Amino acid sequence: MKKILACCIFLLSALVGQAQVANNTSLVGTVTDPSGAVVAGAKVTGVNRETKVGYAGSTNAEGYYSIPFVLPGVYDVTVELSGFRKATTTGVIVTLNLSVRTDVALSVGSSGESVTITADTPALSTDDAVIGETLTSKQVENLPMNTRRVMELAATASNIIVGPKTSYTGVPPGANFIGAGTREVTNSLTLDGITIMNSLISSSPVTPNPDAVAAVQTQNGNYTAQYGAYMGVHINVDTKSGTNKLHGTVYDYGQNDFFNAKPFTALTTARTPVLRFNQFGGEAGGPIVIPFLYNGRDKAFFMGSYEGTRRISQATQTGQLITDAMRTGDFSALLDLSPSGCAPAVAGSPFPLTGGICLKNPANGVAYVRNQVTNISPIANALLAYYPHPNQSGTGTNFNGPIASVFNKNATLDRVDYNIGEKIRLFARYTYEKSNAVNGSIVTTSQSYSPTTDSNGVVGFTYIFTPNVINDLRLGYNKFQSNQLNYFAQNGLAGAGTALGIPGFTADTTNANPGIPTIVINGGYQGLGAEGTNWIQDDRTLHGYDQIS
Repeated sequence: MKKILACCIFLLSALVGQAQVANNTSLVGTVTDPSGAVVAGAKVTGVNRETKVGYAGSTNAEGYYSIPFVLPGVYDVTVELSGFRKATTTGVIVTLNLSVRTDVALSVGSSGESVTITADTPALSTDDAVIGETLTSKQVENLPMNTRRVMELAATASNIIVGPKTSYTGVPPGANFIGAGTREVTNSLTLDGITIMNSLISSSPVTPNPDAVAAVQTQNGNYTAQYGAYMGVHINVDTKSGTNKLHGTVYDYGQNDFFNAKPFTALTTARTPVLRFNQFGGEAGGPIVIPFLYNGRDKAFFMGSYEGTRRISQATQTGQLITDAMRTGDFSALLDLSPSGCAPAVAGSPFPLTGGICLKNPANGVAYVRNQVTNISPIANALLAYYPHPNQSGTGTNFNGPIASVFNKNATLDRVDYNIGEKIRLFARYTYEKSNAVNGSIVTTSQSYSPTTDSNGVVGFTYIFTPNVINDLRLGYNKFQSNQLNYFAQNGLAGAGTALGIPGFTADTTNANPGIPTIVINGGYQGLGAEGTNWIQDDRTLHGYDQIS
């Protein structure tokens, strides 16, 4: 029993030690009197302007106050103490994961009197040594983003770039980053402090709706202790909470080939390649109010969002395919036909003239007669069933046409915040994304299909024991499922390779990995086949931490 208990303690310690805490956001400062001496025992209250939720604290013997675990936003900070005028600093901008300092100088007077000071500019972060940059919700809303991939805004930091392995239809799909002189595998990517990474590599396919994002923050350099699990860049996306004001957005971004020119490589008779792109959705937030039953203003809030993406595009591709004559065994187009140089058939000749084709070798001028190939194997005929026909004449580049690629995605992100009195604060957030990509090819068996599903959730519980002792607990998970499938797996052709009858080839059925052998056709022709090209990943991570301040 003692061994089991020791193991549990060890595992819990490891879990806490590797946590990427999302909310070190705090209000800090020093309170002094008119002579410059520090003031102890003053009551300090920070009130979020949008939610009217208050966060309380008090100054210690050194006149210092710290109110941790507050939500980012704009605050009014009030300091009160008997014998002094109440002092209020308005418009204090609180940024994610920063200790925002607001020093207050009290003046002597009645507590019924008040002094108001306006904070015109955001405070500098002077209370920690973290190197990082934060994009606020306004910047997230207004900065240009390629297909609204909010994580890639991290590249606006001076020392971070989007990694070369970034591909939302790759194996596995997702974005990765390089920064601060480190490789992408040393980075950490989180949403509300809960990992959204693929455990095989530090990449993430999660793309939260920008309208539901409060901030994107990058950190590197001299981390504080809770960020010590990774040596590279830490990128955290913080979601919005609802406010007392009901608000929302609706959008649809579109592209259409109607406005595009025909590519230079397209045939003159071909139409402009198809492009249909729509990214649409919306976000809404506000207080939780049930008419005649419940009024959650100032304490209960919701935020919900949905985003859908539909894209089908075509790109003109050229290639060399086996001709229809070659399918029947007639390869005469590969040599110089010269009937005048042919001799009559002779008895016992291996190349009888009857029913044959007169060929002349252009290299040495020797002419001969050869019959059409008639003993095409059943295996070859079975393979030709997967092979396309050319749409142009000749034996060279005889295919020129549009090849389609498809990407569809549905994503939701929802959050609820609830404050129970002045001591308990709860929130829960859930995001779900499902996408499917089809990368087309001239030869159908070379197409790939990429269905990906990611779900991520977190529950946060903050309890204020006293103004000086606060506990913050977060528990979450990330479930990432990504498949890269070939034509045969996608279409349920589990035994297609074995059915060809190739001696010794049963890999598709033996290994439950659908596909046919890779066939290489000499002479620059398009090949076919896709054995062993299926990738299936089911990646699940439990993530939690507890922090006492």
